[in-house]
Amino acid sequence: MTDAEFGQLKDRIDTIADEWLKCLGLQWWKLSFHYHRDSVSYHESCPEDISLKSQAYTSVSWAYLDATIHFNLPLCIDSSDVGLEEMVIHECMHILVHEMRSVTNCECEQFDIRHEERVCTTLQRAFAWTKEHFLHMAHTNETPTLPEEIDPDAGEPHDISCAVSDGTGSFDAPTTAGDSTS
Repeated sequence: MTDAEFGQLKDRIDTIADEWLKCLGLQWWKLSFHYHRDSVSYHESCPEDISLKSQAYTSVSWAYLDATIHFNLPLCIDSSDVGLEEMVIHECMHILVHEMRSVTNCECEQFDIRHEERVCTTLQRAFAWTKEHFLHMAHTNETPTLPEEIDPDAGEPHDISCAVSDGTGSFDAPTTAGDSTS
């Protein structure tokens, strides 16, 4: 990665992060960004439960409102602005939900990060959709519409699942209640 590529990618990420840190109310946190120029330094900094294929990970000290997002720039360089935005929002969601790791009611021997990943991905998609929805409304002067009310007694199937990441960036497609897979 050349110095120019590094600078341009860092600037793209910083611009996106500046917008979302304000929107998400994270400006009172002490946040740091670490831009790893090569995958070797990124992997050396990763905790054991982080995939070597990840574009970023976040370390959080929630009690002190302190977090660091680490970016694996070689894996980010070909990302679109939308892809970078999704990644930044997702990592910000880890900042917001990390505290929940210390609260567990199960007798599990080890924390399963997949639960937090799904929550962060779902929240990221909700925030991104909300932004796009309201930008669209602002440009078209449309009146906001609410989703149709779901009648629980109607007996019709409704989408009841979420896309779940297996940690590799692939997602299971949602299914509708009553659908069966073999």
